[in-house]
Amino acid sequence: MNNDLGEQIKILRNKVGLTQEQLAENSGLSVNYISKIERTNSQNVSIKSLIAISEALKINIVDFFISGNQSEDGVFLRTLLDKLRKMDKMKAESLSMSFLQIIDELYDNK
Repeated sequence: MNNDLGEQIKILRNKVGLTQEQLAENSGLSVNYISKIERTNSQNVSIKSLIAISEALKINIVDFFISGNQSEDGVFLRTLLDKLRKMDKMKAESLSMSFLQIIDELYDNK
């Protein structure tokens, strides 16, 4: 396992705006366990626990092992997609089209 796993979990948890308590509740794990994972590099974490944590964070389990902007981009993109999926289909499509137009305009102006 990545020896920075605990730090990566903490970073991702903070990126999605969850407290340790919320992550524990959403993952079915104890607050003490989440805290121990985040503060110790020697913590052995089972795949089952990693899956529970990744599902609670709404991320792919692979994101725990990706560092830097790649991981951050993944979290933000998944959050955006998750919010779009929860919207009314027509509103989501309209908003998506607006995003794409803005992005196209930004790239055309370079």
